[in-house]
Amino acid sequence: MAASPRPRDAVHVTSNDQPESQRSIVCGIDASEGARAALHVAARLAGELGLRLVVAHVMQPQPTRTGLGPTATQLATLPLDTLRTGGEALVDRILDEEQLGGAERRVVLGFTADRLADLADDESAEVIVVGSRGRRGFKAVLFGSVSAGLIGVARCPVLVVPPGVASARGAGATTATAQPSVIGVGVAG
Repeated sequence: MAASPRPRDAVHVTSNDQPESQRSIVCGIDASEGARAALHVAARLAGELGLRLVVAHVMQPQPTRTGLGPTATQLATLPLDTLRTGGEALVDRILDEEQLGGAERRVVLGFTADRLADLADDESAEVIVVGSRGRRGFKAVLFGSVSAGLIGVARCPVLVVPPGVASARGAGATTATAQPSVIGVGVAG
């Protein structure tokens, strides 16, 4: 007897059947201080929960305008190998500086929010951790927000570490005053 289809508006909850050694926390990084704060939080969570830490950098080629119309926008002509090598160097440098040599490294090409969500699926992530630059209002609309985009496409919880968490911790803040907040959860529909 075939199972009846699940109603589209129902909430469907499943457990993660992966063994704990296979589950992970994915942390998206770039060269910003907010990303470093997110990395600190992700590393601490991974250690406390006994999960793998997967550190990812997504390279998004910048479009160049060569004319008018929708077909005029093309990916930059920088070779993909050059982009990947630069991304790998960035991840290696940050993990070395933060003394996180045991973290797994991933460098991928594409739109940041989409690729982090896909990577989280591939890595059986319990949560995706990203930093925030603290942009609001017009700046957020104009320059975009990876964290906001990620919340819309992720299929696991997204933890957004606000700016200043690392500096607040360094200034002797208590855990209660310097904790990141869960900003949103992506839910497949």
